[in-house]
Amino acid sequence: MTRLILIRGPAAVGKTTLSRKLVKKLKNSAYIGEDHFRGWMQVKRGEVNQITYKNSGILIKTVIDKLTDLDDYGNIVIEGLFPDEKVLMTYFEYAKKRNFEICLFQLSANKDTLVSRNKIERGHVVRNSAITDHLKLFKRVPKVATLIDNNCSIDEAFKIILENLSGKSK
Repeated sequence: MTRLILIRGPAAVGKTTLSRKLVKKLKNSAYIGEDHFRGWMQVKRGEVNQITYKNSGILIKTVIDKLTDLDDYGNIVIEGLFPDEKVLMTYFEYAKKRNFEICLFQLSANKDTLVSRNKIERGHVVRNSAITDHLKLFKRVPKVATLIDNNCSIDEAFKIILENLSGKSK
């Protein structure tokens, strides 16, 4: 059975780093960065909105279908903002239809941690208001999510995710 592993959180929280570490650690794994697909939709529409997220989700599900047709992927790690809960929950409906297991990890960190990581990793400062907006948005954790306070190190967060996944199949 294929397992979809969704990693959700604000910018600079460590989604990409954790996702890539997971793909290296877990056997038969693939990585999908939601940002890339959303970027394609954004070019066409000229803005990010619910339709952009919905369309990128449809495209990602098509890629997952093709990946699983081509090979036996035990784990598909998808990382992204997933700010719209309705769009996020369509992944759960999709997983149910495809008989996939699905796990959602929501990463969070305080504003100082996010600003610090953003400066180090991207070489520029993100507006504090943008980070505050993300933190407000991610205070609403879906009931199906495992919340990880990522003020801890990336390695500690990685260990927590692996422990959670080891309690499940694959």
